[in-house]
Amino acid sequence: MSTAFHPQTDGETERVNRVLEDMLRMYVNDKKNNWTEYLPLVEYAYNSAWHSSIKMTSFEAMYGYNCLLSHSLFNSQNQVEISKQLLENMDLELNKVRKNMKDAQKRQKLYHDLKKRPLDFRTNDLVFLKVSPYKSNLVLGKDCRLSPRYAGPFKILKKIGSVAYLLDLPNTLKIHPVFHV
Repeated sequence: MSTAFHPQTDGETERVNRVLEDMLRMYVNDKKNNWTEYLPLVEYAYNSAWHSSIKMTSFEAMYGYNCLLSHSLFNSQNQVEISKQLLENMDLELNKVRKNMKDAQKRQKLYHDLKKRPLDFRTNDLVFLKVSPYKSNLVLGKDCRLSPRYAGPFKILKKIGSVAYLLDLPNTLKIHPVFHV
C-alpha cells in the first residue's frame, strides 16, 4: 500500500503494473483503445506464469492448484476435486511460498551484498544530499525536473547509530537534518 500520489513507495505493485503494461502493449491496436479486450488474456497469462522467487505460479500460490485451461472448467467433477484439493493443500502451498520467498530474499541479499560497499563518514566530513525531483522545490527552492539531483555540500555534525548522520543544514531548508545512508 502506498500514500496518495507516491506510487514509487509501492515498488512491488509498480513492477507488476510495468509487466502487465508491456504485455498489453503487444496486443493493442495503433489507437491504443482496445486494451480492455485483452486484459483477461494478459491477466491469465501473468497469473499462470512461473515466478522464480516463489517457484510456482501466482495462481497456484493463491489457490493451491495450477490454472486450468478453459475446456477443463466445464467438468463438474473437476470442480469438486479442485475444492477438496484446495482445502487440503492450501497450508502446504503457503508454507512452500514462505520458504521460497525466504530463499529468494537470501539470494537477492547475496547479489546485493556483492556490489555493496560500506560507506563510513566521519564528523566534519562534507557530503552532498541527494534530492528527488518531486522534493526539489522543498530543498532547493526550485520546482523543476531539470534541477540538480544533489544539494550541498553539508557538514556532518555527528553519526547517529550505524547508518544515520546529523547534517548541518541551513535554516532555509525546512527538512529534518538526520539522514539514512
